[in-house]
Amino acid sequence: MNEDKVTLSLSIDYLKHWTLNMALRELFQNAIDRQAQGEEYKMTWLYNPETSILVIKNRNTVIKRQSLALGKTSKDDDSTALGQFGEGYKLAMLILARNKHLVEVINGDELWTAGFSYSEMFETDMLYVMISKLSNKKVNHDIEFHVNGITQEEFDAYKMENLYLQRDYGKIDTENCEILTDSVNNGKIFIGGLYICPYHGNTLYGYNFEVGIFQLGRDRQMIDGYDASWQASKAVTDAILTKKEVLEQVIQAREVKMEDTRFLAQNANDVLTNAFWEVFSKEYPDCLPIKYSFDADELSKKYFDFKFHVVGEKQYDILVKSDGYEKLRKSLKKRPKPDSPLTIINRFYDDNVHIMSEELKKEYAKIIMVSAIDWKVVE
Repeated sequence: MNEDKVTLSLSIDYLKHWTLNMALRELFQNAIDRQAQGEEYKMTWLYNPETSILVIKNRNTVIKRQSLALGKTSKDDDSTALGQFGEGYKLAMLILARNKHLVEVINGDELWTAGFSYSEMFETDMLYVMISKLSNKKVNHDIEFHVNGITQEEFDAYKMENLYLQRDYGKIDTENCEILTDSVNNGKIFIGGLYICPYHGNTLYGYNFEVGIFQLGRDRQMIDGYDASWQASKAVTDAILTKKEVLEQVIQAREVKMEDTRFLAQNANDVLTNAFWEVFSKEYPDCLPIKYSFDADELSKKYFDFKFHVVGEKQYDILVKSDGYEKLRKSLKKRPKPDSPLTIINRFYDDNVHIMSEELKKEYAKIIMVSAIDWKVVE
């Protein structure tokens, strides 16, 4: 049998922190990217617990040998592709082979097998791919990655990081993402169906964002927390318009710090703001929400009979955008503007001039009344 051995410039110790799940993610990313280019490239997968083999397949797809060179890719320029580095399947083979998982690739009419061999030049084991022709096989244009030695426990764990492997997971569709409603996905961030990282903090839901919304690094394990919270808050406010249960859960958690509702106020709609006001006004009738207790002192200087209740910043920012808040604020009775010091001095003079001596009148006018011209009311 003719075999070609292609040694890659990847040492056995490269990406030592990568796990089995990260390697499988790379293979699925490539398969998903290919499927996204047309139904004729449909991805399928099969896990057999009896043989412990996971197969990931794309129809009408083959990988050119030149893609084994670092920097080369079998992908066309495609901004919708989840992987942008063209290294995904090579890195996956490296990690899997290092962890004693036999990797076999049926690539059209060829069989590719990954392994390691010692390099005298580099004094370490280097990844190689052995390529051989498949005998007595009908030529096709499909590619299949066969990963051996995946236990049921390992596969079940990976399923939690891949929505394509989860059957009928709970979701709410919004413009740029799926809100994931199952408890097993709460607090998780997915992109294009594949797990990226957890939220660092409490959340109402998990999220599966569309590809292209976030800039990802090679490891695809982190996105900017601010950006994630902004996009999640936007998705939640969108869902509120059609899903009553989402609005109810947001209201129940209105006083809890949640990463996925962190920017609700900035994305708020009338349904959200008026629902918040309805709940607040029932609990605290005729009260104006304020953010800090010292705000009450300032408002009391401007209004009579001012009633208030301190709420959290997130809740406050939503309440002040409601119609109810605006109506109550306009109904408050304003205190009259205080008289100027000069007006008060003149009034005092007019009320008491009849009991003043001529000398006192002159001194009062020369000292008090003249000085009062520059006095100011401190509010």
